[in-house]
Amino acid sequence: MKIALDKIPKKRRRVVQYLLDHPDQVVINGSETLSKKLSVDRSTLINACKDLGHKGFKEYRETIKKRIINLEHNISTNFFPVYNSSSPIEESIISSLSADLSAMEITSKNIDLKLIKKTVEIIFDSNIIYISALGYNQIVGEHLRNLLRTIKSGVVNISRYHGEVFDTINNITEKDLIISFSFDRVMSDCQKIFLAAKSKGAKTVSVTDSKHSSLTDGADVNLLVNNPSRYHFSPIIATLSLCNAIMQCAIEMNKPESMEKLNAYTKMTEKSDVFI
Repeated sequence: MKIALDKIPKKRRRVVQYLLDHPDQVVINGSETLSKKLSVDRSTLINACKDLGHKGFKEYRETIKKRIINLEHNISTNFFPVYNSSSPIEESIISSLSADLSAMEITSKNIDLKLIKKTVEIIFDSNIIYISALGYNQIVGEHLRNLLRTIKSGVVNISRYHGEVFDTINNITEKDLIISFSFDRVMSDCQKIFLAAKSKGAKTVSVTDSKHSSLTDGADVNLLVNNPSRYHFSPIIATLSLCNAIMQCAIEMNKPESMEKLNAYTKMTEKSDVFI
């Protein structure tokens, strides 16, 4: 069913878009809980489900639940051995692994490759690259920093609150770039860095799991990652994969210089007999 979002009232349009972006939240939350999370009354949520071609929230929820189960079943069948019987613990393990694979598949299908290319262009045009990845997102920021530093100088990962945040806000200039990672809810310090970057004319790239994230408002590039948030740290795997794609694109776009740097890097590690 094709949804004409522009014909839906603005308040309800936001709810409809959220339902489309976060099917997992529809499954794990009741209508009252989800209404409170979206700061709307229950009738608005029900009407949003009707906009999507269903009688109400209950019917829409059952439809989404079936889709998710079928998707996980297909992934489990393709990637995992078939068990004649399994315990709840084994099923939880397979379900979690399936969710990560599903997130990667959906992210890769929906991502706009032109946006990855644009991100890389901004990276090479920037003086300093600040990666804003606070809380549990710091593993993603560290991974991207470790990748980019091999072919680009001036890459800084902001993983600690207060001091590092304040330093970034004070020092960022219009020649710099902020790459912000935030999922579900945006941390206040991450938002402060993003707003400071915009006010000083710096470029901004947001990596989020929703079009409604506050980090997408005015960002030069918005990269969306699928988030099957029934599981802890669920957007991380797909986001790490996205970071790898950004790095591979950077290598291709900056040949032969990038390959010369990588080859020199490899020779130094071999000479020093160390693992990187």
